[in-house]
Amino acid sequence: MQQEGAEKCVDYDDLAKIIIFRQNLTVASETVEPWLTAHVDQYVQNALNDPDGKIGVIFYRAVVSKNAVQGKQEIDIDFHLISQKIFGDEEKKKLMTSYLSQLMLNSNNIITLKSERVIEIVKEDRREPVFHFADSAEVPGYSKIKGGNFITKFFHYWLIIPPVQWRFFDLVYQLYTFDIMHFGFISKFVHFFTIPTNVVFSMSFLAQFSIFGKSDEELWLNASTIFLLFLVIMYMTASFVWRCWEWGVATSVVLFVCWMGGNMWYWTFMVEGNPWYNPTCLWANPIIGSYLASIAQAGSHMCSPQLPPYITGNDHWESLPVFFCQKSTSTEQLVKRLCFRLMAILSYPTLSTAVSWFSWPHLIGIEVFYILGGIGFKPKFFQDLLRVAEKEERSGNAGLHITHVRPSDVIDSCSPIKSENYQLLVDESCTIDMPVDKD
Repeated sequence: MQQEGAEKCVDYDDLAKIIIFRQNLTVASETVEPWLTAHVDQYVQNALNDPDGKIGVIFYRAVVSKNAVQGKQEIDIDFHLISQKIFGDEEKKKLMTSYLSQLMLNSNNIITLKSERVIEIVKEDRREPVFHFADSAEVPGYSKIKGGNFITKFFHYWLIIPPVQWRFFDLVYQLYTFDIMHFGFISKFVHFFTIPTNVVFSMSFLAQFSIFGKSDEELWLNASTIFLLFLVIMYMTASFVWRCWEWGVATSVVLFVCWMGGNMWYWTFMVEGNPWYNPTCLWANPIIGSYLASIAQAGSHMCSPQLPPYITGNDHWESLPVFFCQKSTSTEQLVKRLCFRLMAILSYPTLSTAVSWFSWPHLIGIEVFYILGGIGFKPKFFQDLLRVAEKEERSGNAGLHITHVRPSDVIDSCSPIKSENYQLLVDESCTIDMPVDKD
């Protein structure tokens, strides 16, 4: 199930921090035996996933390290907190009584708790996801697709996140959903080529429709020009709402270049007398070009580590190997999985390709913002946004919606990014700074 409680309790700025709850465990032996390691791993999994429903999902990642200190082994467990605001003394006590005490009991009291503290880390971090562990006996089904009726369920199955198609002016929402739905290098890399290609071919297709005048007259306006003006007005309005006019100008320039390329393509390969669905010679048909670009764009999602909810028949993310290759444990599970697998295969060249095509009007601006962010535009906001998406992706079950979308999330000083890496203790009981060597 989607865990939405945490994000409703905290602020965007708090989500953008890396906060760790570190437990230091002492092992009363010179080596850590495999059976002890197994119990520690089980404790970590229990703390992350809370199978007993005692503490809630308050951690999204855990890192375990071992050190030898004065003839004894010490184990450091770094639990990455979703937010410090949802983790206090009560949660620490529940963690102790629910899972840590069980670890100590299973280890015959060889393992004891030496210390624990909360640490805020301000540093660059690699994005290594921790996958969602789905129940092998889980049965996919129609009821797990969001919606109260067939129509809403269909649109959630097809679009995954339908609101992203019309929440054009919610810049934070658009950037967040783009990141979690295109997790990984290959998917984003392919999109950065196919989206502009779709713009060019769409403009080429619209160029055949005259709105005012004729093509041989001085005053002539076609549908592609009207659509260009509409998108420029929309993006410039959004950029002033979010007080980042540079993004609006850059997106308008990109749209103009694509519009010009699309019109040149049409006028170069047009064939007089051809029907609207084939305005050019066949090999240069903009509809075929858009379809090829869109099917490549849809296919790039297969390179992401996980498939989003609904398409698999479940209400959580699921890895591609699990969806297509995991053995079924019951006849009902086998039949329903085969149905959803078949639906996914049939949807790829049809529904998935269609949404890849008609999504370009809101995706082209997000692509431009990503490029601008990569070269230093709004550095603090861009890094914070990626950190929020990173937490969701690492959890293995990223939330499909965020709640705090406001212009102040984008308005920041474009000051240079600090190059120093350091860790800062933020627990009230700790007063020592812990510097980290530079890379």
